[in-house]
Amino acid sequence: MAEVKENRPGEKKKKEKTSKLTEREKKILSIVKNNPEGINLPEISYITGVEFFSIIKDIKKLLNGGNIKKEKNKYFLGNTNNFK
Repeated sequence: MAEVKENRPGEKKKKEKTSKLTEREKKILSIVKNNPEGINLPEISYITGVEFFSIIKDIKKLLNGGNIKKEKNKYFLGNTNNFK
């Protein structure tokens, strides 16, 4: 039988990685899709109404997932097969 390890007191549980997109990430994807010439972070921030410091995490997740790509300071639609 496989041994099951429990977290010790004070240890944090490891978060499971998920590829499911949040509503804000979906909105960012939609904005990028509607701007095929590329769009920069302050413009995305303005359109979403969210400070750009707050959406950097979303942008990084979308970049890492291949949903968007960055060239210079502009974001473009990435691999559309990654949409969920």
